[in-house]
Amino acid sequence: MAHLSSGVLFLNSRLRTFAILIMLPLAAVAQCQSVLPPTSEWVFGTTDEARGYLRAERFQAEGPVYSIQLGLLQMAHDPDLWQPCLEFPQQVHVQIFADNEGWPGALLLDEYQNLPVLQPGPTYGDVAPLALLTIELDPALGLRAGWLAVAGRGDPDCLLLWGSASGGDGISCLDRGEGWELVDYDLNFCLGWQPLAPPLLSLVMTASGAMLSWTEVVGATGYQVWRSLDGWSYQALGAPQTSTFLLDSDANQLEKANYRVRAILP
Repeated sequence: MAHLSSGVLFLNSRLRTFAILIMLPLAAVAQCQSVLPPTSEWVFGTTDEARGYLRAERFQAEGPVYSIQLGLLQMAHDPDLWQPCLEFPQQVHVQIFADNEGWPGALLLDEYQNLPVLQPGPTYGDVAPLALLTIELDPALGLRAGWLAVAGRGDPDCLLLWGSASGGDGISCLDRGEGWELVDYDLNFCLGWQPLAPPLLSLVMTASGAMLSWTEVVGATGYQVWRSLDGWSYQALGAPQTSTFLLDSDANQLEKANYRVRAILP
């Protein structure tokens, strides 16, 4: 059933000196908290700049997030009745916050995105068709845990409502302009994320040693390089670094060496 209250519808290389093994990226996968179906005890909550309401949901990801899909409703409201809107707001305000001990913390992303074509879904309350909104992030967001917030921006008489979900931690957050407060249900989302593949590693032998280089990993704060002389036991080559290259000045004295590099995420 729909609940109405205060005008808010709760409606991841091994290489030898002369042979390089390149690891290919893993397949993209998704992590979802699915929107509750119309036959369940669903809730949709207003999250729209016209009403001063901003909702946020906590998420975790195994790699950089490159897309977000949400199940939303667009509804017009008068004092007594909710009705589907004939037009959608032109933009959605997308914000991503770091997690601060269970609350939205530092703002990491703040942008407006034009609404793409929305895919229609099932109908709620016999009159309100679910709209599936996909938000593309370019560059991808390298964050393992944080809070996602969205709000409608457009026609003040056509409000954005975010649907409840199963499979979360049982809470979301709402800001009515006076700070965050907890709400006792999850909000739906589906994150498209790319599991971190080992950076592509290459090697060039020079008079000074082995020059190693690798591809940048989105969201990485640094890289650690290891070297093995037997292919099994690895030792770190110095401290983690932010650049994507390293000179091993001892390599010319070695018969063979294996190298690995790992991206460090926050």
